[in-house]
Amino acid sequence: MKVRIVTMFVLGLSSLFLQAQTFPYTITLEPFTISGLPGLHSFVAGHDAGKWVLIGGRTDGMHRGGGGPSNPAFPVVNSNTTIYVVDPVAQQVWSASLTSLPTALQEQLQSTNMCFYQDGNWLYVAGGYGYSATAGDHVTYDKLTAIHVPNLITHIINGTSITGDFLQTTHSGMQTAGGALGKIGNTFYLFGGIDFQGRYIMGGNGGGATGSMQYTDEIRTFEIVNNGSSLSISNYTVYTNTAEYHRRDFNLVPQIFPGDVYGYMWSSGVFKAPNDEVYFNPIEITASGITVIPEATFMQKYSNYHSSKIALYDSGTQDMYSIFFGGIAQFYFDGNGNEVEDTNVPFVKTISLVSRDQNGVYAESVFSTEMPTYLGAGSEFFREESIVEYATGIVDMTQLPATTPF
Repeated sequence: MKVRIVTMFVLGLSSLFLQAQTFPYTITLEPFTISGLPGLHSFVAGHDAGKWVLIGGRTDGMHRGGGGPSNPAFPVVNSNTTIYVVDPVAQQVWSASLTSLPTALQEQLQSTNMCFYQDGNWLYVAGGYGYSATAGDHVTYDKLTAIHVPNLITHIINGTSITGDFLQTTHSGMQTAGGALGKIGNTFYLFGGIDFQGRYIMGGNGGGATGSMQYTDEIRTFEIVNNGSSLSISNYTVYTNTAEYHRRDFNLVPQIFPGDVYGYMWSSGVFKAPNDEVYFNPIEITASGITVIPEATFMQKYSNYHSSKIALYDSGTQDMYSIFFGGIAQFYFDGNGNEVEDTNVPFVKTISLVSRDQNGVYAESVFSTEMPTYLGAGSEFFREESIVEYATGIVDMTQLPATTPF
């Protein structure tokens, strides 16, 4: 299979303004083709030395069916059971089947919407939803898996055993899908998501007769103990907010907050009870606390679902920028430049920008460039290796040349 990759370029121009903000770049999309690259969404992404690792997720492109026997959602045949290594420069792809791994690893790593974070050489993967032959049904996994990315890449390229590249532990706090995993200092943060047990039935809050769904409504913090041969979790703590943390399928974006403080923006997401509405307001998370930004202060309207994104920080102006590529949103602009609201929350082509200035004031705009089609939902962004980071996951804008391919 040949799949087109869209590479993002930044150019020294300007964005299309909806609110007053200054961003000195536009975006140009340049597609290219890598033979053998699969079509995936909602997968786990890792990287090392310019190569990418793709694990799990789905190959069908959309949820299908209503969960009934004749047309089920999340069919097993469309689970991704192959680990891919991609060299985007050489345009080569290598792969290895999950079947050589122990059953517990196989089952989790073929699931969808796992939460993941790469910490140095180790890629940590929590939860995920998929079919378990052991359970005889679809489940949300209660596993935390650690993957040694450089070793895994080497072994897959060389065609040698990958069984020694994984560690796994079981913990009920890892049982979520559609959430996100981050890290501040030595503490890991597991944000939101759902615990769904049984076959997923779309359009029913409880999942119907064959399944049950429970939003975590939580931020779970913990430390990971990894000595290279065993894995465990310590200092596990739960923070609950049934009104604001009732979210899944959102974007978690690394941030520099005023005062040069590292943290995250919990960006938008779905679905607000009781009417399955979009969350338009962000949540700020730092080591010192959690701040919910009310909708009356700021609404993120043009990206409401997990997609590729870039975080950029300008230490000179102390401005923080977050760019979101396509995906799903309640608001978008039509061909005449008119804002349209669609409460069905459709796929969109919008590339949007959320900025926050040195005083903590938010603004949102869209770029004149759009995605080539309705792409972006469930996708991941890979930074070009030469791009300098200000902090983990955040591009240093002061180190960007005038024209730089990402």
